[in-house]
Amino acid sequence: MIEKKGLLEALVDGFVIFDKHGRTVDIDLMDYPNSPTLLVEDVTDALKRVSGDRVVGSADRGETWRVKAMILSTEAVESLSDDSYRAEELLGAIEAAGLRWVVCPISSL
Repeated sequence: MIEKKGLLEALVDGFVIFDKHGRTVDIDLMDYPNSPTLLVEDVTDALKRVSGDRVVGSADRGETWRVKAMILSTEAVESLSDDSYRAEELLGAIEAAGLRWVVCPISSL
C-alpha cells in the first residue's frame, strides 16, 4: 500500500519517485516535468481480452503501457488524504485533487 506519510518522508528536493508498491526508485529527475508523472514502458508480453474465464480476443500492445514508477511533487503528495492507496486508487486521488498526470515513456529503470 502507498501511504501519504511514507511519501512525505521519502521526498528529496521536493519530489518522490516510487513504484506501484510505494517503494522509492532512484532515477535522475532532470528530464521529467514538474507535474504528477507516470513513467511507463511498452508492453511486450502477449495480451488477451478475457470475459469471465474465457479468452475472447487479443489486445493491442501498441496501445498499452506498463507503469514502472510515479513521480509526485510535495504539492501533489500534500493534496492527498491520509488514507492508504493501491496504485490504481492513487491515480484517481491525484486527479480528484485537480492535478493531471503526465505520461513519460522510459526504456527501463
